[in-house]
Amino acid sequence: MPALLLFRIAGRRLALPLDTVRNVAPVPLLRRPVGAPPFVEGFFDFQGEPVAAIRPDRLLDLEEEDLGIYAPLLVLGGAARGIALHVARIDQVMRVDDAAIQPIGDDATLNACVIGRISHGGETIYLLSASR
Repeated sequence: MPALLLFRIAGRRLALPLDTVRNVAPVPLLRRPVGAPPFVEGFFDFQGEPVAAIRPDRLLDLEEEDLGIYAPLLVLGGAARGIALHVARIDQVMRVDDAAIQPIGDDATLNACVIGRISHGGETIYLLSASR
């Protein structure tokens, strides 16, 4: 039964496997390189490593959201080490049965980042792949 971290971006409920999230951090001073794509907010130092702060709403071509000063960064690990997602808010940690996750084909998702969906409380939660 995987544990998922549920969060919101652009009015959508999204999730990542909890074991892919190294840390939840406040947004530090970011340094945006000249010519960086619009979804890259900038870079910061996290425990001695450079990390890119990414806006998922821009990356996934969703309606851009005004993120306040308290909107957290999800610092990713594993294959996505060096990336942090700037999200609107964190909702909860939830355990789900593998059978509750409906797979989604690569061609039917937001930039091939969504690997499944879960129905919960009348809402659809889209499960993201951190490595994609």
